[in-house]
Amino acid sequence: MDSMKSYSIAELLENNILIIPEIQREYVWGLNPHVVVPFLEDLDKFLAGTAKRNVGFLYSYSIHGCEHYVIDGQQRLTTLVLLLYHFSVLSDNHSAFLELLKVNEPSMSFSYNVRPLTENFLRQLFMHQCPNSAFVKMQKWYFSEYRNDITINAILGTLDRLEEAKFINLSYEKVRDSICFWYFDVK
Repeated sequence: MDSMKSYSIAELLENNILIIPEIQREYVWGLNPHVVVPFLEDLDKFLAGTAKRNVGFLYSYSIHGCEHYVIDGQQRLTTLVLLLYHFSVLSDNHSAFLELLKVNEPSMSFSYNVRPLTENFLRQLFMHQCPNSAFVKMQKWYFSEYRNDITINAILGTLDRLEEAKFINLSYEKVRDSICFWYFDVK
């Protein structure tokens, strides 16, 4: 990826592996509806037309060219991947979502692979079409250890917020193609 270029979610995920490294704080937006809900509402309002919505900067450093370790933008990026997942579950796009995120490959294109518990949870979540936290917690693959993980609890909170939301303008395609980041590789 070129530094300081605007990339859609699709462009970011199609050709890269975006890794949330261990040095990043936990994903917490899903635990705070006063943060995640206004962010989602703003996206829904702005994407009423055909314009793209840039949600700010995504900073990372890369190793081996395609692995990009996210150092800023993790909360927004995680929320947007969950939004994309949400719409894939509601529509006929779940197979496209699995392919975009490379869920069946050794390294997903959006990964917490330095945090094995979170990585395992995300892979299982993405493979199954679970619309909310109650449904997730009933799955055979949901382990008791997940209850103590802040990031996993925030992910579940985000799923519940997404299920409660009344989106008018957002869809799988709009999230994938119309929401963008300015990407900057700090090298």
